[in-house]
Amino acid sequence: MLNASYFLCILLYMSFLIRSNTYTLPMAILLTGAVILVEINIINVHMSPVSAVNEESTATLKEKFTNQYAIDDSATLSVTYDVLAIWGGCCGIVDQFDFQDMELKYLQKGNESKKLQVPPTCCTRAVFEKEPANVLDCATKAENIYSEGCYVVLYHWLRKYCNIYSLIIIIKLMDMCVHTILYKRQVHRWRLMHTKQMM
Repeated sequence: MLNASYFLCILLYMSFLIRSNTYTLPMAILLTGAVILVEINIINVHMSPVSAVNEESTATLKEKFTNQYAIDDSATLSVTYDVLAIWGGCCGIVDQFDFQDMELKYLQKGNESKKLQVPPTCCTRAVFEKEPANVLDCATKAENIYSEGCYVVLYHWLRKYCNIYSLIIIIKLMDMCVHTILYKRQVHRWRLMHTKQMM
């Protein structure tokens, strides 16, 4: 959102006669600098593995997950977790032991419920490639499951692509330098015009 509004301002600057205003270049420099500082601070706070925000997010998510997750539920949390677990090859929020205090049940044919130790999405891909009965067996015994938590998997994925975001910050720094050079030239022209008028 921040980047979209920033690029919209730059497009407006390039498209209209706003750039002929004497205060436009300094404002563009200040805006770019402010956006860069905000982005760097957000990245440092939210992407630090030891930050309080990260620990608080994990605890809040784990509590919500423990209270609301169900295997055959179509609620947003359950579906999102299942998709993330399959995509990331992970189990639980922190690790596979997140399910110890939960009552996971699977409804079989004839309305018979079977207690599971972990959701079927925690089972490895190799289990899914075999017979469907193996998946239920895996979830019941908690064997051949992923051990890494989904929060950790998602966190590492975000850190990996944070490097691409760093490229955007470098482009903005270059933009800020170009605006500074243009402003220096504009100030130099104003001074020359002013000295010619004084003579």
